[in-house]
Amino acid sequence: YVFERNYELATVDFETALQLAKEKTSDDYYVELLDWTGMVRHWHYNLDGALECLRLAAKLDPDNANHLVKQAGVQLDAGQQDEALKLFEQALILDPDNVDALLHRSNMRILQGRPEQAKSDLERCLRLRPNHTMARLRLAAVLVPMEDLDGAKQQLAACGEDSSEVQSYRGELVF
Repeated sequence: YVFERNYELATVDFETALQLAKEKTSDDYYVELLDWTGMVRHWHYNLDGALECLRLAAKLDPDNANHLVKQAGVQLDAGQQDEALKLFEQALILDPDNVDALLHRSNMRILQGRPEQAKSDLERCLRLRPNHTMARLRLAAVLVPMEDLDGAKQQLAACGEDSSEVQSYRGELVF
């Protein structure tokens, strides 16, 4: 259902599976189910429910930084930037090369009006994964207000794809 973007049915299935699985599954399966259920709750803006699932997943799988990154995303949506930053920092301690933590932390820093720190996160993200299109687009968006139009153009040229999103950013540069 998620693949087909039928999120309502996916939500029903994940919530039902979580109720059925509480006592009948292996820890690995249960952690994955908690992770998915946390994500669908987040999509429905059930932030407390999402945090409940993601915190338990992180407790059961403490070496997986992605649970912390997802919790940070929920905290951002809840307006809890200080909590989100702590979670991003914890995730990066567990996995210093976690590009999702760097990308999402850069988004938070953009919202906070801290473009230099956002730029630093995005540049590190691109050193780790040079073909990360979203990181390049975000970096281009950070460079424009910093008046580095050539740098922004270079980032868009390096995207290597002609998606509508890339074209949209190119259009913004023209204006």
